[in-house]
Amino acid sequence: LGVLAGVLGWVPELARLPWQLPAVLAAVNAFWSQVQATDFHARAQGLAREIAITDPHVVALQEVARYVLLDGTLTPTGMVDFLPILQAAMADQGLDYRLEVRQDNTTGTLPLGFDPATQRPNLLLNFTLGEATLVRSDVDVLGTDQGRYAAMVSIPTPLGPVNVQRGWSRVTLDHRGVAHHVVNTHLETQGLQPLHDLQADELLGSVLAGLDGVTVVMGDLNSDAEGMPGDPSWTATYGKLTGAGFVDAWTQAVGETGVGYTCCHDPDLMNDISRLDERIDFVLVRTPLTPGESVLPGSVHMAVLGDETGDRLASGLWPADHAGLFAGLQLPLGLIMQ
Repeated sequence: LGVLAGVLGWVPELARLPWQLPAVLAAVNAFWSQVQATDFHARAQGLAREIAITDPHVVALQEVARYVLLDGTLTPTGMVDFLPILQAAMADQGLDYRLEVRQDNTTGTLPLGFDPATQRPNLLLNFTLGEATLVRSDVDVLGTDQGRYAAMVSIPTPLGPVNVQRGWSRVTLDHRGVAHHVVNTHLETQGLQPLHDLQADELLGSVLAGLDGVTVVMGDLNSDAEGMPGDPSWTATYGKLTGAGFVDAWTQAVGETGVGYTCCHDPDLMNDISRLDERIDFVLVRTPLTPGESVLPGSVHMAVLGDETGDRLASGLWPADHAGLFAGLQLPLGLIMQ
């Protein structure tokens, strides 16, 4: 997404076609070249191996991308869709998961080529980014819900608006007779903090309100737990969630001094050593037994995946720009059902 941010930086210039067209085309083509160079088909195999190591009940994915190439008549001529590619890689690992929710959020179309004779684009890139939640086949699902945050920005272009949106989804599971609500979300970046703050307030005030049983929030919250006010990576969101009764599973499992950085490798995923220096991805848990408490009953196990040099593919690529998180929760059944 780092290069996509650079592309979107040029989007307002599209309103002044054709004067800024060369710069726009250069930015979009650079982005598309990087998408291809980072070879998601190969990286999906690495991600599937990480999932196979832990075999979790639920897999929450953020920044799930779908790219469709269009010709000048808007006819599709090619597609790269991350989700089915990853699902196929997981099947190759013998994993049996079903897709419960795919939440599409940011979407738009940008020009890759331009025909001077017609003064119209003759090759375009349509993209969609969002989240997806996969559930292991032996897990009972009671219901699902999903939506986009109301706070968003829409950038007008002659090719239609580029809607920069974020969203959430919820899968409710029956685990040993207790409802477990798993919320998967990705909040806006710290660089657009007014939007970020509004989305965080909606997450707390609406999405997470009124859920009984156990609630688990998994996702990229773009709020650095190791940062300080004034740091570019910091927002108040992490503190708001922990203040609302959510326990940071990483802190309970590892302690306050345990380093659990998850962001971010270089955009081209080719950095020789780890660049991870922010903790913005989380598994946060709230039970009806722990209001105001900083620990969960039972035991919690956590691991960071895809953060070591040995996790790189033979090509040198990291599996993703963020490391993954695994959380194993063993909550006492009798306590939860009280």
